[in-house]
Amino acid sequence: MGFFDSLSNSNQAKKYYHNGCCYAAGNEVEKNSKKAAYWFAKSAELELPCAQNDLGVCYAKGDGVTKDPVKARYWYTKAAEQGNADAQFNLGGHYLKGEGVEKNPAKAISWYTKAAEQGHVDAQFKLGIRYSNGQDVEKDEGKAVYWYTKAAEQGHADAQNILGVCYTRGIGVAKNPEMAAYWYTKAAKRGKADAQNNLGWRYSHGQGVAKDKEKAVFWFKKAAEQGYVTAQFNLGVCYARGDGVEKDEAKALDWYTKAAEQGHPNAQTNLGWRFSKGDGIVKDPEKAVYWYTKAAEQGYIPAQNDLALCYYNGECVKKDLEAAVWYFTKIIESGDLSPLQERIDEGNKAFLSGNYVKANEAYNIALRLKQDSPEAYLGKGQVYFKQEKYESALIFFEKSLSLNESLVDGWKGKGDTLLAMLRSDEAEIAFRKALNIAVADKQTAMIDEIEAVLKSIRTLTSSIKGVNVVGDVEPNKHQIVYNYSASGDIILDNIGSIVKDDAVVNRSNLGKNEPESIFCPYCGKKLPSDAKFCFLCGKQIGE
Repeated sequence: MGFFDSLSNSNQAKKYYHNGCCYAAGNEVEKNSKKAAYWFAKSAELELPCAQNDLGVCYAKGDGVTKDPVKARYWYTKAAEQGNADAQFNLGGHYLKGEGVEKNPAKAISWYTKAAEQGHVDAQFKLGIRYSNGQDVEKDEGKAVYWYTKAAEQGHADAQNILGVCYTRGIGVAKNPEMAAYWYTKAAKRGKADAQNNLGWRYSHGQGVAKDKEKAVFWFKKAAEQGYVTAQFNLGVCYARGDGVEKDEAKALDWYTKAAEQGHPNAQTNLGWRFSKGDGIVKDPEKAVYWYTKAAEQGYIPAQNDLALCYYNGECVKKDLEAAVWYFTKIIESGDLSPLQERIDEGNKAFLSGNYVKANEAYNIALRLKQDSPEAYLGKGQVYFKQEKYESALIFFEKSLSLNESLVDGWKGKGDTLLAMLRSDEAEIAFRKALNIAVADKQTAMIDEIEAVLKSIRTLTSSIKGVNVVGDVEPNKHQIVYNYSASGDIILDNIGSIVKDDAVVNRSNLGKNEPESIFCPYCGKKLPSDAKFCFLCGKQIGE
């Protein structure tokens, strides 16, 4: 084919292509996709790359012709090999998805790169995404930023917004609040809703721009009116607080509701709280639980906690400890142990106020949440001690110490309990354990308290010399009843008899100079010298 023939074909191809474009757009003629495809085909057969690409689009979409991905890929290839950037981009998409050709990500990246290097903005953005995520290429955040920038400079709004994120977080580039604000502004002005929200946040907090609450509201509203859920919530906050706009509870509620209805968990939780308290709205427990549940089902921890507290305290809903434990457990499974500590703190507060029933309930819930909580076992031990249920108290103190032997309150509680159970030798050991820990931790007040108890035990032990049996006694039915004097010594209450070292003795014999001790011939228990009855094994000694 000669030069003039080639020129003639080229001109003819362009005329055909022009006809196709007119029918495709309805320009000067009635829009007709079939006629458009016909003229694109006439031009494509004369090797015009743009016509070949557009014919490929027709086959890819089934626009004016029967949809055929194989023919689409054929015409894209013809145009791409002639350097048509649109065709190169489209062909990359076919290799990426395996449409009309065997899936081949490597070839897809190759064609995207060829198109991007020619300035194809969508190819540049696509490469940025793939390098950013490490999809079909080795992850390279630096290359991602390079291609995002190329696309952003051509006005690609998504690339501009993402580039703002990169400068915000320091992804592939050094953190730069001013550059982040610059690119967010570019994207926001092009109507990109998430960029508008991001820019609003920056004006709200003065990040990369001068703080300006009114501009924050302006951009939040721009995004919110497009249905951008985070901006709707943020705008609700502005109206609720009067930040950058006149305070308006009705508008705040309206925007919170719009966001909540789109599934925004923070907005849903906010509505739940407002309905539970009647804050700016008529109190409605049923709606409160509804919105808390919506957010909790999304795994939103604050909502799960609020809903758990509703069930735990019987607020807005019938009290249900099982449901409360279920939601508390969900929070703990996420790695947040605050529900456990809050129940222990609640138990401790109730214990100090003398509400032992409430304290025990809180400790029980804590143990449902974490079965090996030494603090919860300690709390239950203290409750049972106050209720004079010494055997139960001892069990829980010992359980707490088996989990954490450095609990000074655990050892002291065990000592107090053993002393109340008349097992003074064991009590002294427990108190000394507590003392060692208190000394190591420099707990001055605890040291003084324990030393006073130990001194009283020694004083009482040395003062008891002679004893007489006072009837039959069942184990653990008597105890030393004591108060503390100002000096720290134990003052025995005015009782007829006391129990010391598991033997019942007569008060009138205290202080006499009999031999110090004897041993039970049946169990070997050390007893006062004139004991006639072993409190440990219950057998009579001597006559």
